[in-house]
Amino acid sequence: MGAIINGVYQQRATGTLTAEDVTATDDVTAGDDLTVAGFTVTGGASTSHSLGANGDVVVGGKLEVNNTAYFDSSSEFDSAATFNDDMQIQLGSNSDSILIYETANQDNDSLMIGVSDSGSAGDFSRALIICEKDDHTFNFAHPQQTNPTLFIHSANQATDEWISATHDGTRGVLDSGKGGVRCAKDLRVDADIIGSSDIFVDGAASRMGASSFDTSGGFIFGTAAQTVSSPIVATGTTANFFLFCEYADRNFDFAHAQQTNPTLFIHSANQATVEYATVAYNNVSISGNYGAFAGMKSITEEVTISVGNGSGGIETSGNLAPANSIILGAVARVTDAPGGGATTVDIGVTGSGNLDSLIDGMSTALDTTGTTPADGDGTQLPLTNGSATTLTLTTDLDVTGDEMKVRVGVFYIDFTPFTA
Repeated sequence: MGAIINGVYQQRATGTLTAEDVTATDDVTAGDDLTVAGFTVTGGASTSHSLGANGDVVVGGKLEVNNTAYFDSSSEFDSAATFNDDMQIQLGSNSDSILIYETANQDNDSLMIGVSDSGSAGDFSRALIICEKDDHTFNFAHPQQTNPTLFIHSANQATDEWISATHDGTRGVLDSGKGGVRCAKDLRVDADIIGSSDIFVDGAASRMGASSFDTSGGFIFGTAAQTVSSPIVATGTTANFFLFCEYADRNFDFAHAQQTNPTLFIHSANQATVEYATVAYNNVSISGNYGAFAGMKSITEEVTISVGNGSGGIETSGNLAPANSIILGAVARVTDAPGGGATTVDIGVTGSGNLDSLIDGMSTALDTTGTTPADGDGTQLPLTNGSATTLTLTTDLDVTGDEMKVRVGVFYIDFTPFTA
C-alpha cells in the first residue's frame, strides 16, 4: 500500500506504522524509533554512487548529527572534509594520537601532530613513522622513544634503513639506522661544529668563513687534482693567512694585516699581537716578543747581462742583501746562455770588496747551477749585512752575440728589533 502525506506527519503513538511506500512532501518527525527497511531518499536527491539497495540512504540536503556517529565500514569523501579550529582527529581506539589545527593554546595558529605517549593504551611509542603504504604491516621494531621522534624509512622492508629526528632535552639529534647522514647540497652552520668522532668531508671543499661561505674565508678539503691525492688547506682572499691559537683566544684580535702570500701564524698561549711564529713560502720567523723577530727568508731576481757587458760587473735591481740580515748563502742558475764571450760568472755583495764570495767561477752554459757551499770562494759563512744593498754579477769576459740571464736567490736571516 502507499501513503502520501502532504502536510506534517507525526507519529506520537507508541505503536508501529507499517507501510510499503511512503512519500512525504514536507517534514517527517518520529518521536520514537523510525525504521526504514528499503531505500531512503531525502530532499528529492539522486544517487551518484548507484545506491538503491535496502538500507541505502541518500540525503539531498545537509545532515547534522548532534551526537556520536559510528562508521563500521570505510568512508568516502567526494568533497572537502573540514575540521574546525581546535577539533582533534583522534587516531587509535583510545585516542592514542591526534592531528589538530591548534588556535587556542599556541602563540601562532599551528597544525600539530600528537604522538602516542604514556597516557595512551598499549605499547605506546612516541614515534611517527613515514614509510611506503604497503609497508605499514611490517614490524620496523623501533623501541619505545623517550621523546617524540620522527622516523623516515627507505623503500625496503628493513628495520635499520631509517633516518630519525628528535630533541633529547639538551640538543637536537639526527640519527641513522644504517650508514651516515649525507647532505647533498650546501650545509650552512651558524655556530660551532663539535665532533665526538671523526668528521669526513667527501666533496670539492669544506669552506670556512666568518659571515659567509665563500672564498673570503678558507678551505680544508681533499683533492685528487694533485699528482698524489692529498688534503689541501687553502687560505681565503680577504686575509690570506691561517692562525693557530688557543681555543679561548679565538675571539681575540691578533691584528694581522692581509698577507701577500699564504701565511701561517702560530701564537703563544698569551693574548698578545706580537708573540707568534710565521711560516710562508719565503719567510719562517720566530717572535722575540714586543715586536722583535728573527726570520729565515729568501729573495730572488732574474738578472739580465746585455751584450757588451758583464766583465765590469752588473748589479741586481733589488737589494738582494737586506738590511740587518745574516746571509746564509746564495743559489744561481743560468736561464739564458750568452751567444759568446763570457764563460764564467761570479756573484758577491756589492761594495764588500769580495765579489765572488757567494758564487765563484760558475759556468755560463745553459741550465748550469751553483750554490754558495759548493761554488763559493771559501769565504767563512754566514755573512753579516747591516745596510740593504745589491749583489754584483761579474763575468770573465763581456757577453757577445746574445744576452745572458742568471736567476739568483739569497737565503738569509732577517732581524727586527723591539717595537715596545
